[in-house]
Amino acid sequence: MALLTISYVVELSVETDGKVRFTLPTVLTPRYSPVVGHYVEPGSESSPGQVDIRTPCRFTFSAAVSGCYNIKSVSSPNDKLNVNVNEDKSSASIDLAEEFKFDHDLSFDIIYDNINEPEIILELGNKEKDGLLKEDLLMLNFYPDLKQGEDTEDSKREFIFVIDRSGSMSNVRIKKAKETLLLLLKSLPVGCLFNVVSFGSNFSTLFEQSEEYSEKTLDQALSLQAQMDADMGGTEILRPLQQIYSKNCKQGYPRQIFLLTDGGVSNTEEVIKLAKKNNGNTRVFTFGIGDGASTSLIKNVAKASNGKAIFIKDKDNMQEKVITAMKGSLDNCLSEVSRHWDIPKCFTITDIPKEPPVIFHGDKLVLFALLKSSDAKSGISGSFKLKGRFGGKNISHKVKIEIPSSSHNDLPLHRVAAKYQIKDLENDDDCKLYE
Repeated sequence: MALLTISYVVELSVETDGKVRFTLPTVLTPRYSPVVGHYVEPGSESSPGQVDIRTPCRFTFSAAVSGCYNIKSVSSPNDKLNVNVNEDKSSASIDLAEEFKFDHDLSFDIIYDNINEPEIILELGNKEKDGLLKEDLLMLNFYPDLKQGEDTEDSKREFIFVIDRSGSMSNVRIKKAKETLLLLLKSLPVGCLFNVVSFGSNFSTLFEQSEEYSEKTLDQALSLQAQMDADMGGTEILRPLQQIYSKNCKQGYPRQIFLLTDGGVSNTEEVIKLAKKNNGNTRVFTFGIGDGASTSLIKNVAKASNGKAIFIKDKDNMQEKVITAMKGSLDNCLSEVSRHWDIPKCFTITDIPKEPPVIFHGDKLVLFALLKSSDAKSGISGSFKLKGRFGGKNISHKVKIEIPSSSHNDLPLHRVAAKYQIKDLENDDDCKLYE
């Protein structure tokens, strides 16, 4: 008998309703290669997107939850859990209450009190390590409450819905994509322009160019939506996006692309570069459809275009996520973000990431400060200031820093910071590294 131990650190996602979600993937999606012309999954006879567990196996799961915020509840959207929250609400233990079925990702949600309060943690480095791991590290975790005021921008927009109808989207995935598109179409604001693009090995458009949203054009779109199936071959996403970007935006109608896909492509780097090149006039809101959707494509295309990534699992509450995404495409965002760490001058700071991202309401902000050639064993005092523009106004947040040091043998925060540094390199035009 062999025992395999896998250790990793992962950043938890924040859902649209403020829940913090842990996901353990059990389903992987085969990736389509436009060069090869088929799904890269040698030896597989299963239909793309289907789960086929042929080897009998037993699965147990338990977790310990702790953090800086009080825990209100822990629950799972798919599985029954045994949950025990301690008296002071600072930690909880959970395990599966029944046998796990391998037809979905294992996930559970945590609801915390006062999640909008910024949190700063100091993790000491290990001086026996090299590079980033030997330096001390500050991490800011902030979930700002960016509620819209009465001065929300004009709702005139151009919406282009790009729907993956390739073979990997068969069965439950194309059903989810169609339901998502239906909600999006019925949520469009009066006075906008819109179009629908279907793609697989080739692509087609509902209208030659985006049309004004009206009862007539909506009926045409709903007719197409009802007939959609996963019947267009491979996942060649680059060409339809190139076609969209080749057309100029109509003045006064900022362009928003809503991309619905499982992300099963091998040319992820080219797609991300295209989105980044055009982020001055077009934002992309990506929807990862189904368990096992490609996180690399979904997250990085949205990030490169100043959009937002949404994952819709097979059993998720889809309506809430879709409406939040549509609202986000109309809302203001926190842009031109800058930061300043006001701490003793003996610390030399390297900011990670190099440039803070654009933040929408419902997004979290994670920033790091690498303290080179320092010794922060006794803790750090000072302040942190975050500035940006929101709804045409300058805003700022100031956080007092008065924190003791903490240490962990595995340096989990350092490893998350390393991932952010790698992402910075990936977004460099000269870098060829992608997940």
